[in-house]
Amino acid sequence: MKCFQRLVLSQVQQSVQCIVDPLQFAYQQNRGVDDALLTLLHLVQSHLDTLKSYIRLVFVDFSSAFNTIQPHLMAKKLLKMNLNPHLILWVMSFLTDRPQWVRYKGHCSTTKTISTGSPQGSVVSPVLFTLYTDNCQSKCPEITFLKYSDDTVIVDSSNSDDKLQSAVSQFRQWCEVNFLDLNVEKTKEIAIDFRPTPLTEKLVATQPIMDESE
Repeated sequence: MKCFQRLVLSQVQQSVQCIVDPLQFAYQQNRGVDDALLTLLHLVQSHLDTLKSYIRLVFVDFSSAFNTIQPHLMAKKLLKMNLNPHLILWVMSFLTDRPQWVRYKGHCSTTKTISTGSPQGSVVSPVLFTLYTDNCQSKCPEITFLKYSDDTVIVDSSNSDDKLQSAVSQFRQWCEVNFLDLNVEKTKEIAIDFRPTPLTEKLVATQPIMDESE
């Protein structure tokens, strides 16, 4: 089955390689985590070279990201990418009506049919997740969504608190529409500021960028 999945995966990647988000660095030919880190460092350092500038980074964490993929939304996204309809049907069959059970010391639980999420450990699941999140892109040129699989960094070089808050709100709304849950406790913000009056002093009494109560 894994050999067959590799055949499907190669067809999918060939079909979408020219249209996928260039800021997604995972599971693509000749790209990896080093490229993502170098891109992030370049964005930060090049912006900080500008006089009186600062930059803010929001490191986003998803809760059980692979387990929340919705097959019907996956199919719509693949259709928009003009993927071969037969491949889309195979993906839908792969993601829906999956029987699961637990075996322990020779005893098996009752079988439960799952039609949500993509099974971890399979060959195609990581790439399917990157395609599922492909349209999660910033609408502001001064805000960058840098992605590596299910790890995302929101890079704010706008020097404007309002633009960052708007970008975070956009990101959260996208997550709600696509049934992805954010782990607010593990989502962290870093402000890099070398000005005489750094941004961290101004933010002491402000509201967190992402509040779990919202």
